This record gives sequence, structure tokens and C-alpha cells, in this order.
Amino acid sequence: MPVRNYKAPTVEQIDEFIECVDSLPIEEAALVHCGGGKGRAGTFAACYLMARGFGATGTSHDSEQAVRIFPGDAIKLLRHLRPGSIETAEQEKFVRDYAQYLISGRQAVPAPATSPAIQESQAPLELEGKLPKAPSIIICCGVPGSGKSTFASHLTILGYTVISQDELGSRTACLNALSNAMNSGRKILIDRCNPYVEDREQWLAHAFHPTNALCVWFDVDSELCVRRADARTNHPTIAPGRAKKIVHSFTKTFVKPSKKEKFACIARVSSSVAASDLLLKLGDPKGDINHAATGPAEASPNESSSARTTGTTTTASTPAEWPFIHKFPRTRHLYNAGSATRDDLILTSSDAEAFLDSPDPSITLTIEEKVDGANLGISLGSSGNFKVQNRSHYVNSKSHAQFKKLDKWLEDHYEGLTTVLQVDKPGKWTLYGEWLFAKHSIHYTSLPDMFLAFDLFDTERDIFLSREALSERLKGTNIHQVNDLEVPETLNEQSLLEIARSRQSIYYEGIVEGVYLRRQKDGKTIDRAKIVRSDFIAGDEHWNRRGITPNVVAYE
Repeated sequence: MPVRNYKAPTVEQIDEFIECVDSLPIEEAALVHCGGGKGRAGTFAACYLMARGFGATGTSHDSEQAVRIFPGDAIKLLRHLRPGSIETAEQEKFVRDYAQYLISGRQAVPAPATSPAIQESQAPLELEGKLPKAPSIIICCGVPGSGKSTFASHLTILGYTVISQDELGSRTACLNALSNAMNSGRKILIDRCNPYVEDREQWLAHAFHPTNALCVWFDVDSELCVRRADARTNHPTIAPGRAKKIVHSFTKTFVKPSKKEKFACIARVSSSVAASDLLLKLGDPKGDINHAATGPAEASPNESSSARTTGTTTTASTPAEWPFIHKFPRTRHLYNAGSATRDDLILTSSDAEAFLDSPDPSITLTIEEKVDGANLGISLGSSGNFKVQNRSHYVNSKSHAQFKKLDKWLEDHYEGLTTVLQVDKPGKWTLYGEWLFAKHSIHYTSLPDMFLAFDLFDTERDIFLSREALSERLKGTNIHQVNDLEVPETLNEQSLLEIARSRQSIYYEGIVEGVYLRRQKDGKTIDRAKIVRSDFIAGDEHWNRRGITPNVVAYE
């Protein structure tokens, strides 16, 4: 929610915030955060405590008890839990005024209630023009929350390269990605709102007006779009609480596509039924828009998992060979040293304690230096070719400037990689590591190589090997492993935070970005967590917009 630094929110914002927290399932919790996690976040937290007390989310509340904790007590409690909370006199006054607002009953915060259901349309798919058998370019259009990204995720299995401005950050970056994809002969899907004729024409012109271009118009009820966008807490461009204004603004100015725009076909999608029908017609074997095509499966508290997500192939001729991306699981913060964002996963204090102190003596713990680069997964295809994934898509030297030396690196390390990945068992292993050609937030000046391995995944057994097992596989190859750190004799929050805050990196003259901890048993990694130092800030501006600054490989 937009609140200026050191300022107080509005009553309406607090009401909306409390309703959002109330709507959480009882087993879930909310992370309340701002720039520093004290002033604005503390103000919201204090108001919630006054209105709801310490009851679990999703439980009923006695509407006759307007204030459950008095403002002075709420402020005192928060400052005890997090010193410095509620930073300004303006914020403190607002907390006290909000208590009066609750007591007055003028418009008390409503108790949790189920939001009225929005009946989704069952409208069938409408096609204007003949649907191409295999469109070389698909241009999506529609307001935020209309289902474009969900639809796009289903088409990656058919070999489509998805170009999303939400992910790439600018139209220029998208146009560059379009050029790269065209040069590689790939089929392309543009995941963008494209509300105007001029927007859609720009993509067609850049693709040299192919005769088999398909436009998919997501014509979905605006209130349903708002509900969807608000429910998506990790949306890259729409902040929580802002969806209604943004969606309605797009709805007012949106220009629907027409046959004058020279598409071979315009598909009007107004429902999940229509979206599923279109997927079937385009060749998706499942054809079910409600079936999750992508998205990581979270690691459980006691074991690591690999998320199987459909991915983008590097060539148009081999989509069937690469049906899945084994996406590296999200790593939880063992402790929040101050760098975690609202989207990060953070262990509770009891889970953190259990992570470090296992009653099973066969479980060991290792610590590694966390390095700051691009996460890569390398595997072997059935024809002996390397498949290289970056998060949820495949990459090569033409994908992005930071990967321009990737193909040459693969060639130079062919023997080592085929040894580790076992050329006689294509697809069985995925080697994960950090690609460090380009500076992200740390300028490394003494790297042993551009790629540092940290995990090896067995796709058949669905397990990650232990650090020692990976080291054994890397012996005799020219592939380097991330640096390991000594485990302190006293293993607790204080000793681990001290390492993250003061340990010298071996890759540059500075402090490590953070540390990775892994729990191991019987040659397998069964869990992992990280600590990232509090002054490590990736920045609001994405690193690649500043241009590429190469890191230094010591003996390149």
C-alpha cells in the first residue's frame, strides 16, 4: 500500500489491511514490512493489534469489543519486540486516533466475512478468422488479472518462448528478446496488456508481419480481474491494494482488437472454458487452464524438493525433448538479518531451532559462502546436447548479454560436464550453480571460474546430493564448487549472524553476501536455508538496467 516514508497511512488503508489479514486461512500468517520495517509497518501492526488482539486470523471476533489492546500498550509491545517501531509523532498520533475511530463506532472495521462470490462467465471461445495450426507469434492482450500469464505458462510445453514485460522490465528489453527469439527460429508469445492498436502493431512490425499471427484477447469481467490481481501477493508490478485502480484504468482505455490489425485470427477468451478450449486447439495435451502448468512446489520444513515446471526450449525443433524444467527450490531464510522482503520465506524461531539442533546424530550440517549471480541448471539432452536453464526458462549465449560467454564455457567444460552428468544417462542429473560473468550487486575480482557449482539433483530419485557427494563427482574435472566455511563450535543465531556479517569472501575484498546452510543425511541434502547480511541490498532498479560490468576470473 502506498504510504510515504515517516508518514501515517489513511484509515481506509488500515481497514483494507485488516480485511486482507482476516481473509488469510487460519494456518497462514502475514509478513508486514516497509522500507525499514519499523515506522509504517509498526503503525499497521499496532492498529491491527488494537482491532483484533492476538486472535488467529480467520477466527470470529466480537464486534461489541471495539478495542482489544489500548494504543499505549500496543505501541509499547511493538517497541519491545522491535525497537524503534512507530518512528514519528505523526504515526504515533495516528495509532491513538485510530483507537478513537474504533471506539466511536462511526465505521468500525467489519469483522471477517466471506467476500461475495463473483460468478465467472462460462462463455465459449470465439474465433474471428481461421486459427493457424502453429502460430509463429501469439500476442496476448487484456487488463491485469485477466489470465494472460496463466495461459502463457501452458504454451511453454509447446516450445513457445514467453516474453513478459513484467519480468524483463521494459518494452525495449522485450523487443530485444523478440529479436533474439526470432533469430533462433523460436515461436513467440507476448505476455503483456497491449491495450492499444499501436502496441499490438509494434510487435507485428518487429516480427515482419507474419501471416500466421494470433491475437488472444482476454475479455474477462473487471471485478474478477481485480479479485485475481489482489489475491496475487507476489505480482511484479501491482502492489497489494492497488489492483482496483489499475484494472479500472486499463478497462476505460482498452481498445479491443479488430480484423483491421492483420492478425490471421483473433481469439476472444472470456472464461476458463474458452481458455482451455483454445489450449486444446493449439496442441496442449491437457488443455486445462485450471491445471497448474508452472510454479515451484515449496520445500517442506524437513526436506528439499524440486519443482517441475514446463519451460521454454532454446530451439523450436526440440520442444518435446525438454518437457520439464526442474526448477531449483526457493531457499528459506534461517533468520531475517534485515534483507528479507515480504515475498521471502522465513523460518519461524522454532523451525530455525529445529533446523540447527537435530536429535538424529546421522544428520550433519555444512555452511557455504552464498554468491551473487544468475542461478543456472545444466543437464544433458538425449542427443548429448547441453540444456541450460535460468530459473523458469532455457538460455544460451543469445538470450542475454550476461550469458554471451555461456556457449564457449560449455564447450571448454564439455569433458567435465559429461562426466558429472553421466553422458550414458541423459536427463538423469541437473547440475546447479551460480553463473558469475556479470556483476549483480557484488563485483567479484578473484573468481576461479565463471560458474560455481553448488548442487546436483538426481531427477530419477528426486533427491539432491550432499556437498561431499557433489565434491566427489567434481574430482578430476575443471568445474569448481562454491567455497565451504567452517561450522562454528557453538551453533546458534548469534554465531551464524556473525559469520554472515563479518566473514571475508574469497572471491573479492569484502564481506560475503551471506551463507547457505544445508542439512545432510546418507549422502543426500535433506534441507537448506540461508542468511543474507542486512546491508546487502539488490536495489530497486534491476541490476541489468545499469549495463553489464564483468566480474574478474583470476586465471581466465
